Amino acid sequence: MTIKNSIHGRTLILLVSLGAALNAVPASEAAAATCDKSGYKTLDQNAYVRLQKGPIPAGDSTSDFGYYACRLKSGKRFVLGGNECFGNDLGRVGDYALSGNYIAYEAFTCGDPEGEADVKRRNLKTGAMSAFSAEQGPIPGGGVQDYSVTDVVIRDNGNMAWIALAKVLSGGSGQRYDVRRVIGSTADRVDFGTTITPDSLALSGTTIFWLNGATPKSASLP
Repeated sequence: MTIKNSIHGRTLILLVSLGAALNAVPASEAAAATCDKSGYKTLDQNAYVRLQKGPIPAGDSTSDFGYYACRLKSGKRFVLGGNECFGNDLGRVGDYALSGNYIAYEAFTCGDPEGEADVKRRNLKTGAMSAFSAEQGPIPGGGVQDYSVTDVVIRDNGNMAWIALAKVLSGGSGQRYDVRRVIGSTADRVDFGTTITPDSLALSGTTIFWLNGATPKSASLP
């Protein structure tokens, strides 16, 4: 009886010590390990989110691999899309930006003959996702048109902005760049034209900057 109680007491002490040791592991180390999983390769990250390349997502028949966003604190992983876009696949992921718990990224709508692209925003803390049309609207004159994102930025409160290229693929040769932003859930266009530098978008504090020809332009992003 004495021996059993002694062993029980030692076991209890060991368990308490082990619990204390686990609690002593820095939160950053424990959190980072939760997104580490065989088959997933980290492409980019900040202090909260990892962008990863991994297995082909369920429901995608043409991609070679998938893109995922993983929240470091919880290890919860969200599928963003694939690397190809055909038929009813999930969609191809293009340009992206990370800030805080947010990721903003270009998502192509599969099966759309005009190459429609949206900008999607995912809050990895809450799981909430929203999507906005990349461009303001079609180029006048019709024809088959293609829309793509050439640059994107996002703040840690979820407000974001991007530059989109709209161009006619057949039936004409027109093209236009749109500088768009989202504040909360409201999207608007702050500039457009043919001479906007496609990769000139920058974010500093609560202001976005870009170039239209040789002219620096800016708008607020609170």
